[in-house]
Amino acid sequence: RVLRDSITTSYKVGLAALGIGIMMNIGGVASPGWMLVDRTPLLWLKNSLSWTIGLWKFCNNGIDCEDLPDAVITISLKVCRAFSILGILFNGFAFILGAIFLVLPMIDRFPNKV
Repeated sequence: RVLRDSITTSYKVGLAALGIGIMMNIGGVASPGWMLVDRTPLLWLKNSLSWTIGLWKFCNNGIDCEDLPDAVITISLKVCRAFSILGILFNGFAFILGAIFLVLPMIDRFPNKV
């Protein structure tokens, strides 16, 4: 019984960590802070002094955010976007399966009253 409770506790901690990881992954993918460009004269960045660039947006001095122009969206960026989204989906799927397998034994403990 002690071993089973220990495994269940570890399972719950792992599931919570997976949930936190999913939220952090979503925040990271949505963030425009993947790359910092400072004092680099790129024409499509409107001659500002610093920019942050993400998978979908770039921000001028950290405040004025716009979509990335088509001219800078390469196949590598598209692949990175796809793998980031797939990672979120697979983590979400693992979390849902983990939650189901955590709840199923609890449901079996209660007798059916018909």
